[in-house]
Amino acid sequence: MRPILYRASVGEVAVPYGAPGPNWVWRAPIDEGEYGRGRLTTSLRPGQEVPEYATTLDVPYVNSVGVLDIKHDAVAIWEQDGGILWDHEDDDANRTVTRRARQLVIGHLFTLGNYDYFT
Repeated sequence: MRPILYRASVGEVAVPYGAPGPNWVWRAPIDEGEYGRGRLTTSLRPGQEVPEYATTLDVPYVNSVGVLDIKHDAVAIWEQDGGILWDHEDDDANRTVTRRARQLVIGHLFTLGNYDYFT
């Protein structure tokens, strides 16, 4: 076992609407900060939104009236290929050694109005 992550967060999701109509000018382009993610989170399905081999986790959140609730399959974790990490060809030994990189992915999907954000 080794630590791979100390802290993870998403600061904000900014959407510059830029529409001049009366129904849009008052809206701030800060969707996550205005609406939050808990109740808007979409459950993830392995083989659909995330790879089949992803592990999904249930996540607790506080709903709009302050009651603790659980969103099932809200976060997914998986590894994916990150391309060639390094490669070395040794002419004297007539061999090539290649190591591929691995990337840890933590995925979360939430829907706000007509927008689906996968972070």
